[in-house]
Amino acid sequence: MGRIRLLLAVICAALPAFATAQGFDGTYVGLQLGTADVSTNVGVDGDDESIGIHVGINLSVGQYVYGGEIDYDQFDLTLSGGAG
Repeated sequence: MGRIRLLLAVICAALPAFATAQGFDGTYVGLQLGTADVSTNVGVDGDDESIGIHVGINLSVGQYVYGGEIDYDQFDLTLSGGAG
């Protein structure tokens, strides 16, 4: 999963950022990466990385911005240890 994180970071850094002075209207697509590290005082622990994509659209009307977003994440945290 570390290689995927590095590859996505390179791709995101290479993409140009687009911004317009007209407002917040339009669609957008993005990627997200994350990590989780669980450690408890009863010996349960685990760690994993997550990866996801989000797609959204915004519409500005006067001083307000309306919009929606769909998000998908892949995350598989396996915990180990603990009393039992």
